[in-house]
Amino acid sequence: MPTIIVINSLLIFQLLCLLIIWVETTLSTNISYSTSTVKLIQSKTISSINTNPIGNCQPPCLNNGICRRIISVDGKDDSKCICTPDFKGVYCNDETETDLTSCYESTCKYGGMCIGTSKSPKCSCKLHSRGKRCERHDLFFVVELQVYENGKEATWQKDYEDKSSYLSNKTSADVCKLLQLGITQGSDIQLSSSFIQCNLITYHKNPVIIEVQLVLDIELSMVTKISSSVIHNQLITGLKTIDLNLNELKTISLDDIITGNSSTFNVYGMY
Repeated sequence: MPTIIVINSLLIFQLLCLLIIWVETTLSTNISYSTSTVKLIQSKTISSINTNPIGNCQPPCLNNGICRRIISVDGKDDSKCICTPDFKGVYCNDETETDLTSCYESTCKYGGMCIGTSKSPKCSCKLHSRGKRCERHDLFFVVELQVYENGKEATWQKDYEDKSSYLSNKTSADVCKLLQLGITQGSDIQLSSSFIQCNLITYHKNPVIIEVQLVLDIELSMVTKISSSVIHNQLITGLKTIDLNLNELKTISLDDIITGNSSTFNVYGMY
Protein backbone atom coordinates (compact mmCIF):
# COMPACT_ATOMS: atom_id res chain seq x y z
CA MET A 1 0.00 0.00 0.00
CA PRO A 2 2.70 2.57 0.83
CA THR A 3 4.42 1.73 -2.46
CA ILE A 4 1.27 2.64 -4.41
CA ILE A 5 1.00 6.01 -2.58
CA VAL A 6 4.63 6.83 -3.38
CA ILE A 7 4.09 5.98 -7.07
CA ASN A 8 0.97 8.14 -7.23
CA SER A 9 2.81 11.01 -5.60
CA LEU A 10 5.58 10.76 -8.20
CA LEU A 11 3.03 10.74 -11.02
CA ILE A 12 1.29 13.81 -9.63
CA PHE A 13 4.64 15.59 -9.24
CA GLN A 14 5.63 14.78 -12.85
CA LEU A 15 2.27 15.96 -14.16
CA LEU A 16 2.61 19.24 -12.25
CA CYS A 17 6.08 19.79 -13.74
CA LEU A 18 4.78 19.20 -17.24
CA LEU A 19 1.90 21.62 -16.62
CA ILE A 20 4.27 24.34 -15.36
CA ILE A 21 6.56 23.92 -18.38
CA TRP A 22 3.57 24.14 -20.77
CA VAL A 23 2.26 27.32 -19.11
CA GLU A 24 5.68 29.04 -19.23
CA THR A 25 6.17 28.12 -22.87
CA THR A 26 2.75 29.44 -23.82
CA LEU A 27 3.24 32.75 -21.99
CA SER A 28 6.70 33.20 -23.49
CA THR A 29 5.36 32.66 -26.99
CA ASN A 30 2.55 35.18 -26.51
CA ILE A 31 4.88 37.84 -25.10
CA SER A 32 7.35 37.38 -27.95
CA TYR A 33 4.58 37.71 -30.55
CA SER A 34 3.16 40.84 -28.91
CA THR A 35 6.55 42.58 -28.81
CA SER A 36 7.21 41.76 -32.46
CA THR A 37 3.90 43.31 -33.46
CA VAL A 38 4.61 46.57 -31.63
CA LYS A 39 8.01 46.90 -33.26
CA LEU A 40 6.50 46.30 -36.68
CA ILE A 41 3.82 48.95 -36.20
CA GLN A 42 6.37 51.42 -34.86
CA SER A 43 8.67 50.77 -37.80
CA LYS A 44 5.87 51.38 -40.28
CA THR A 45 4.90 54.62 -38.55
CA ILE A 46 8.45 55.99 -38.64
CA SER A 47 9.08 55.09 -42.28
CA SER A 48 5.81 56.68 -43.41
CA ILE A 49 6.72 60.13 -42.06
CA ASN A 50 7.69 62.34 -45.03
CA THR A 51 9.97 65.19 -43.94
CA ASN A 52 10.73 66.36 -47.50
CA PRO A 53 9.20 69.86 -47.77
CA ILE A 54 9.28 69.89 -51.57
CA GLY A 55 5.92 68.91 -53.02
CA ASN A 56 4.78 67.42 -56.32
CA CYS A 57 2.79 70.08 -58.17
CA GLN A 58 1.09 68.97 -61.36
CA PRO A 59 1.35 70.81 -63.65
CA PRO A 60 4.65 72.25 -62.38
CA CYS A 61 4.85 75.78 -60.96
CA LEU A 62 5.63 78.44 -63.55
CA ASN A 63 7.80 81.57 -63.47
CA ASN A 64 10.28 80.29 -60.86
CA GLY A 65 7.58 79.35 -58.39
CA ILE A 66 8.54 76.74 -55.76
CA CYS A 67 6.36 73.69 -55.12
CA ARG A 68 6.01 73.09 -51.38
CA ARG A 69 4.45 70.18 -49.54
CA ILE A 70 1.48 71.27 -47.43
CA ILE A 71 -0.21 69.31 -44.64
CA SER A 72 -3.85 70.39 -44.31
CA VAL A 73 -5.78 70.65 -41.05
CA ASP A 74 -7.39 67.27 -41.66
CA GLY A 75 -3.96 65.69 -42.17
CA LYS A 76 -4.15 65.45 -45.96
CA ASP A 77 -0.81 65.57 -47.77
CA ASP A 78 -0.96 68.16 -50.57
CA SER A 79 1.26 70.47 -52.62
CA LYS A 80 1.13 74.18 -53.33
CA CYS A 81 3.00 76.58 -55.61
CA ILE A 82 4.72 79.43 -53.75
CA CYS A 83 5.05 82.22 -56.29
CA THR A 84 7.65 84.94 -56.60
CA PRO A 85 6.30 88.45 -55.85
CA ASP A 86 5.73 89.17 -59.56
CA PHE A 87 3.27 86.31 -60.04
CA LYS A 88 0.19 84.76 -58.48
CA GLY A 89 -2.34 82.01 -59.12
CA VAL A 90 -2.48 78.29 -58.47
CA TYR A 91 0.47 77.65 -60.79
CA CYS A 92 2.03 81.17 -60.67
CA ASN A 93 0.82 81.85 -64.20
CA ASP A 94 -0.80 85.25 -63.56
CA GLU A 95 1.08 88.51 -63.16
CA THR A 96 0.64 90.27 -59.82
CA GLU A 97 0.76 93.81 -61.20
CA THR A 98 -1.11 95.41 -64.06
CA ASP A 99 0.76 96.94 -66.98
CA LEU A 100 1.47 100.64 -66.86
CA THR A 101 -0.99 102.85 -68.77
CA SER A 102 1.05 105.98 -68.18
CA CYS A 103 4.46 106.82 -66.78
CA TYR A 104 5.54 109.90 -64.86
CA GLU A 105 8.63 110.81 -62.90
CA SER A 106 7.15 109.41 -59.70
CA THR A 107 5.83 106.21 -61.25
CA CYS A 108 9.10 104.29 -61.17
CA LYS A 109 10.45 103.89 -57.63
CA TYR A 110 14.04 103.63 -56.35
CA GLY A 111 15.42 105.78 -59.16
CA GLY A 112 13.81 103.83 -62.00
CA MET A 113 13.23 105.55 -65.34
CA CYS A 114 10.23 105.62 -67.68
CA ILE A 115 10.98 104.09 -71.05
CA GLY A 116 9.01 102.79 -74.01
CA THR A 117 6.28 104.55 -75.93
CA SER A 118 3.23 106.47 -74.75
CA LYS A 119 1.10 103.45 -75.71
CA SER A 120 3.37 100.96 -73.97
CA PRO A 121 5.24 102.66 -71.12
CA LYS A 122 7.60 100.68 -68.88
CA CYS A 123 9.89 101.28 -65.94
CA SER A 124 13.56 100.55 -66.30
CA CYS A 125 14.68 99.61 -62.78
CA LYS A 126 18.07 100.17 -61.23
CA LEU A 127 20.12 97.23 -60.06
CA HIS A 128 18.45 95.34 -57.18
CA SER A 129 15.07 97.02 -57.74
CA ARG A 130 12.20 94.88 -59.06
CA GLY A 131 8.58 94.99 -60.11
CA LYS A 132 6.79 96.75 -62.96
CA ARG A 133 7.09 100.00 -61.02
CA CYS A 134 10.46 99.18 -59.38
CA GLU A 135 8.60 99.18 -56.07
CA ARG A 136 10.56 96.32 -54.50
CA HIS A 137 14.17 96.48 -53.42
CA ASP A 138 16.25 93.36 -52.86
CA LEU A 139 17.16 92.48 -49.30
CA PHE A 140 20.77 91.55 -48.50
CA PHE A 141 22.07 89.29 -45.77
CA VAL A 142 25.60 88.23 -44.91
CA VAL A 143 26.12 84.62 -43.87
CA GLU A 144 29.30 83.42 -42.18
CA LEU A 145 30.13 79.71 -42.03
CA GLN A 146 33.17 77.75 -40.95
CA VAL A 147 34.70 75.80 -43.83
CA TYR A 148 35.43 72.07 -43.64
CA GLU A 149 37.29 69.63 -45.88
CA ASN A 150 35.73 66.16 -45.94
CA GLY A 151 34.32 66.57 -42.46
CA LYS A 152 37.48 68.07 -40.91
CA GLU A 153 38.20 71.71 -40.17
CA ALA A 154 39.78 73.29 -43.23
CA THR A 155 43.35 74.56 -43.04
CA TRP A 156 44.15 77.96 -44.49
CA GLN A 157 45.51 77.97 -48.03
CA LYS A 158 46.73 80.85 -50.15
CA ASP A 159 44.11 80.03 -52.81
CA TYR A 160 41.37 81.26 -50.50
CA GLU A 161 42.70 84.78 -51.07
CA ASP A 162 42.25 84.43 -54.85
CA LYS A 163 38.54 84.55 -55.74
CA SER A 164 39.30 83.17 -59.19
CA SER A 165 41.05 80.04 -57.86
CA TYR A 166 39.44 76.61 -58.10
CA LEU A 167 39.43 76.16 -54.31
CA SER A 168 37.75 79.50 -53.69
CA ASN A 169 35.13 78.98 -56.41
CA LYS A 170 34.38 75.37 -55.47
CA THR A 171 33.95 76.19 -51.78
CA SER A 172 31.72 79.22 -52.37
CA ALA A 173 29.62 77.30 -54.94
CA ASP A 174 29.06 74.46 -52.46
CA VAL A 175 28.10 76.82 -49.65
CA CYS A 176 25.78 78.88 -51.88
CA LYS A 177 23.99 75.77 -53.12
CA LEU A 178 23.36 74.66 -49.54
CA LEU A 179 22.13 78.10 -48.52
CA GLN A 180 19.75 78.18 -51.48
CA LEU A 181 18.36 74.80 -50.40
CA GLY A 182 18.02 76.16 -46.86
CA ILE A 183 15.95 79.13 -48.05
CA THR A 184 13.88 77.03 -50.45
CA GLN A 185 13.09 74.26 -47.93
CA GLY A 186 12.84 76.31 -44.72
CA SER A 187 9.82 76.38 -42.41
CA ASP A 188 8.46 79.73 -43.67
CA ILE A 189 6.97 78.70 -47.01
CA GLN A 190 6.48 82.33 -48.07
CA LEU A 191 10.27 82.71 -48.17
CA SER A 192 10.70 79.60 -50.32
CA SER A 193 10.71 81.51 -53.60
CA SER A 194 12.65 84.55 -52.37
CA PHE A 195 16.18 83.39 -53.30
CA ILE A 196 17.79 85.48 -56.05
CA GLN A 197 21.51 84.87 -55.79
CA CYS A 198 24.46 84.21 -53.51
CA ASN A 199 27.80 86.01 -53.84
CA LEU A 200 31.19 85.35 -52.28
CA ILE A 201 32.46 88.26 -50.17
CA THR A 202 35.67 86.93 -48.64
CA TYR A 203 37.37 84.29 -46.49
CA HIS A 204 38.83 84.65 -42.99
CA LYS A 205 41.51 82.49 -41.39
CA ASN A 206 41.97 80.71 -38.02
CA PRO A 207 39.54 79.02 -38.43
CA VAL A 208 38.67 79.27 -42.11
CA ILE A 209 35.39 81.18 -42.35
CA ILE A 210 33.58 81.94 -45.60
CA GLU A 211 31.51 85.11 -45.85
CA VAL A 212 28.81 85.24 -48.52
CA GLN A 213 26.00 87.60 -49.46
CA LEU A 214 22.44 86.33 -49.85
CA VAL A 215 20.18 88.37 -52.13
CA LEU A 216 16.44 87.88 -51.57
CA ASP A 217 13.35 89.26 -53.29
CA ILE A 218 10.64 89.71 -50.66
CA GLU A 219 7.03 90.69 -51.21
CA LEU A 220 6.39 94.25 -50.03
CA SER A 221 3.90 93.23 -47.33
CA MET A 222 6.53 90.97 -45.75
CA VAL A 223 9.60 93.23 -45.85
CA THR A 224 9.07 94.73 -42.38
CA LYS A 225 8.78 91.24 -40.88
CA ILE A 226 12.08 89.98 -42.29
CA SER A 227 15.15 90.16 -40.07
CA SER A 228 18.46 88.35 -39.76
CA SER A 229 16.95 86.07 -37.10
CA VAL A 230 14.13 85.11 -39.49
CA ILE A 231 16.64 84.20 -42.21
CA HIS A 232 18.79 82.43 -39.61
CA ASN A 233 15.81 80.25 -38.65
CA GLN A 234 14.86 79.66 -42.30
CA LEU A 235 18.33 78.31 -43.04
CA ILE A 236 18.38 76.07 -39.96
CA THR A 237 14.96 74.54 -40.60
CA GLY A 238 15.64 74.15 -44.32
CA LEU A 239 19.03 72.50 -43.96
CA LYS A 240 17.57 70.00 -41.49
CA THR A 241 15.58 68.54 -44.38
CA ILE A 242 18.28 68.17 -47.04
CA ASP A 243 19.76 64.93 -48.35
CA LEU A 244 22.66 64.01 -46.06
CA ASN A 245 24.47 62.37 -48.98
CA LEU A 246 25.05 65.66 -50.81
CA ASN A 247 28.73 66.14 -51.64
CA GLU A 248 28.44 69.82 -50.76
CA LEU A 249 27.96 68.87 -47.11
CA LYS A 250 31.66 68.02 -46.96
CA THR A 251 32.33 71.76 -47.11
CA ILE A 252 30.42 72.72 -43.95
CA SER A 253 29.33 71.22 -40.65
CA LEU A 254 25.58 70.70 -40.61
CA ASP A 255 25.76 70.42 -36.82
CA ASP A 256 27.18 73.94 -36.62
CA ILE A 257 24.13 75.27 -38.44
CA ILE A 258 21.43 73.16 -36.83
CA THR A 259 22.68 73.90 -33.31
CA GLY A 260 23.04 77.59 -34.18
CA ASN A 261 26.69 77.70 -33.10
CA SER A 262 27.40 81.44 -33.17
CA SER A 263 31.16 80.93 -33.41
CA THR A 264 30.82 79.12 -36.75
CA PHE A 265 27.44 80.22 -38.17
CA ASN A 266 26.07 83.77 -38.26
CA VAL A 267 23.57 85.79 -40.29
CA TYR A 268 23.69 89.59 -40.50
CA GLY A 269 21.32 91.97 -42.22
CA MET A 270 22.53 94.46 -44.85
CA TYR A 271 20.22 97.35 -45.62
